[in-house]
Amino acid sequence: MDEKSPSDMFRGNCTHFYCTECTVRYVETRIGENVAGINCPDVDCTHLIEPNTCRDLIPRNLMERWDKALCESLFMSSGKVYCPFESCSAMLVVEGGDDKVTMTECPSCHRLFCAQCKVTWHEGIGCKEFQRVGKTKKKCRVILNGILNIAKRKEKKKNVDKLLIQLAKKKQWRRCPSCNFYVEKLVGCMHISCRCGFEFCYGCGSKWGYRHSCLSTRQYSMRSFFNSFLANSRSFEYFY
Repeated sequence: MDEKSPSDMFRGNCTHFYCTECTVRYVETRIGENVAGINCPDVDCTHLIEPNTCRDLIPRNLMERWDKALCESLFMSSGKVYCPFESCSAMLVVEGGDDKVTMTECPSCHRLFCAQCKVTWHEGIGCKEFQRVGKTKKKCRVILNGILNIAKRKEKKKNVDKLLIQLAKKKQWRRCPSCNFYVEKLVGCMHISCRCGFEFCYGCGSKWGYRHSCLSTRQYSMRSFFNSFLANSRSFEYFY
């Protein structure tokens, strides 16, 4: 453990002493978590660290954020609203928590907004009607987003199917007439037994039968006969 001189130690309103650098990091972390009342780092201590005791140690922007959080905590029991304009977002206190306040002018940016609906001022329409329309719009937006997502998935599946068909044509795969599963024949005859149990001809794609005959099967039979004939001829020449 590093030893610290008394000048490098921080003490709040309690009897605990801590490294100034570590205390500053602790306070900065708590401010980053939007905590207004920051306790002493000791878990058993209930004393709060006063902002004035470390104002010269904390960066100015963090101190301003801490001061703002402390001010807001003082109005927790009162009604408060925020300016809905993103460029402003100033906090306003509604005295007595009056829920009848509607049209409000922001004292910071001087723009009008509705304190009840927490949106920019809706001229010519009451709060109840505006909120009802807003809920309907939200419901419609959810339904529309669902429809768009389904359409996107269908379009994506369509593109994937198109690529698969192109690859199947290139590789000369055959699709099972029963389950539409693609099959690739590497060796053997044209008789295919699909995983679904359906039997078909790899050459013409029709259902396989005992006396099935098509151009592909006839060509395969001729190639098999010719290859067998060549093999027998070579054997005959060798033994001769």
